[in-house]
Amino acid sequence: MATFIGTWIAAGLTLMILSFLYKDNPFFRFAEHLYVGISNAYVVWLVWATIVLPDFIGRVFMNLEPGRPWSPDYWYLVPGILGLVMLTRMIPTIEWMSRWALAFVVGWGAGFVIGPTLNSYLLAQLYASFPWVNMQGYLGSPTGEYVPALINAILLFVCVVTVLIYFFFSYEHKGVIGGAAKIGIWVLMVAFGASFGSTVMARISLFIGRSRFLVQDAEPAGHAFSILLTIGILIVIIAAIIARRRQPPAAEDSEAAE
Repeated sequence: MATFIGTWIAAGLTLMILSFLYKDNPFFRFAEHLYVGISNAYVVWLVWATIVLPDFIGRVFMNLEPGRPWSPDYWYLVPGILGLVMLTRMIPTIEWMSRWALAFVVGWGAGFVIGPTLNSYLLAQLYASFPWVNMQGYLGSPTGEYVPALINAILLFVCVVTVLIYFFFSYEHKGVIGGAAKIGIWVLMVAFGASFGSTVMARISLFIGRSRFLVQDAEPAGHAFSILLTIGILIVIIAAIIARRRQPPAAEDSEAAE
């Protein structure tokens, strides 16, 4: 029974979200606000259950694991107090206190991630851009594997160099540098197109998943999809008729003239 009711609720919320394809309406706003509220509530619970309770309360105030030796670690009061100070942003009179905590967290976070970020996003990719690095795993391989890998490595190196030349503005883009910069533009266009295509495919995949849910899961559960879709269409028709009747005659005449 719980699964049956949950399927009906999920189908109804899915159709409410898809109703935005017609236009903005109260049903879409209700589903949107419900989604945002549930997501925020889940994040709050997750932070409480995985961070605040075990790493703050459990290390400073009480032993949450009976039978194990425990002693309070007051150093955890520092991040705990900083977290509480951030909540003062909701109180206008002492809002300024949250800026100190936020500045500390941002500064510490920037200093903590700068090393791993440089290593993973700059040095590792720079190292992998050179052909001889990409070809190390193919030395001694059959020709059918070596030649495509060599072409791929050279193509990657040329693309990286031409894109960097495009962003090199110390010299005018003429001659060889201009030709390389034009190749870099095409490489960027292909990369942006591939990125956009990947995003579109992800959105279409999400839509296909919800459509499959409506047809394969919601429809067998008491014809939930057909009933809810019919109700939604009737509501749209009735709302359109009411809006049409409430429309001033002058507006109708102006629309007819246009």
